[in-house]
Amino acid sequence: DGINTDRPLKVFLLAGQSNMVGHGRIEIGHDDIDGAIGSLRYEVNNDPDNYGHLVDGNGDWLVRPDIWVNSIVNDASKRGDFTTGFSSADFNIGPEFGFGHVIGDLHGEQVLLIKTAWGGKSLGIDFRSPTAVANRGGAVGPYYTQIIDHYNDAIANIASHFPGYNGQGVELVGMAWNQGYNDGFDADLYNNYEANMVDFIKDMRSDLGVPDMSFVIAETGNGNPVVMAAQAAAADSSRHPEFAGNVAFAPTQSFWRDASVSPANQGHHWNANGESYYLIGDAMGQQMQALITGDDIAPPTPYLATFAVAPAADSQTSISMTATTGSDPSGPVEYLFTETSGNPGGSSSGWQASPSYTDSGLLADTIYSYTVTMRDSLGNTGTPSA
Repeated sequence: DGINTDRPLKVFLLAGQSNMVGHGRIEIGHDDIDGAIGSLRYEVNNDPDNYGHLVDGNGDWLVRPDIWVNSIVNDASKRGDFTTGFSSADFNIGPEFGFGHVIGDLHGEQVLLIKTAWGGKSLGIDFRSPTAVANRGGAVGPYYTQIIDHYNDAIANIASHFPGYNGQGVELVGMAWNQGYNDGFDADLYNNYEANMVDFIKDMRSDLGVPDMSFVIAETGNGNPVVMAAQAAAADSSRHPEFAGNVAFAPTQSFWRDASVSPANQGHHWNANGESYYLIGDAMGQQMQALITGDDIAPPTPYLATFAVAPAADSQTSISMTATTGSDPSGPVEYLFTETSGNPGGSSSGWQASPSYTDSGLLADTIYSYTVTMRDSLGNTGTPSA
């Protein structure tokens, strides 16, 4: 029956497109083999220290009555106690699985996840918000309206959907957003993604009646780098001071797993890798927790590192570069310049205080390439430059 209290029921809204719907396999891994690499079961069996908490003593996927789920994905409804299967199929998970475990552990009391997502939808058209329309034209997206309608319906019917609810009221704590793949195919959409995202956050807060609602943006780590940069920029409080302490960015690029170690060759769906989807949700949950508790787990801004001066040859044997200067409330920022070609003579910098780096002793007539990454004094590390 869950954990009932006299305090308002804490509610979290999860929304987005198909990678919020979720296609991560829990049992079937690479080559359609049960328990093979690429399935979440593989991680449970081979890395119990990090994944063993996802199953019960019998090895069955954990069911948590302290977390209720009201899920509408691709207009199909499913409700019940939290476990696997609130996604595209009973044998899959989406980010809600990692997210829910983090949020459930944080609160220690009943929480409700309301999930609403549809495949193949863009922020710039399908989820377009009223302020985006006022500022840049177009029409309010039908799925923007459906998110609000689904949320309101879920709240209005809590008592009938979840008999353990005792009428104590609700508190909408935060919203988690996982979307962006479709915007990466249209220049107008990806070039306006940051502006559309900022307007979407403000409008959602207004229309849901929670002006300070915590908001987490998951990076579309398998998509267009321009969209990834825009997502990081939308959460960057140096660009949007009103979002300081209430909007966070969850990097996800490191969760990519190749098709050779995944259940499918479907890059747009993270190759159906169960670990990838779990880690995306876990990262979103960690960022949401940090917003709630005030812990600093955010990397320096800008979250996506860039070059102020791109790598360029000083001579036949040296290349110099300068990163865009980062900032962080915790103190000084460090920079890591990584040589990525692997060609002989090239060297990475190691972590350093200076935003500038010269790689010397290079071979003439040889191509070298570099990325830059930033971290703060607490070790929070951002996303490397493209």
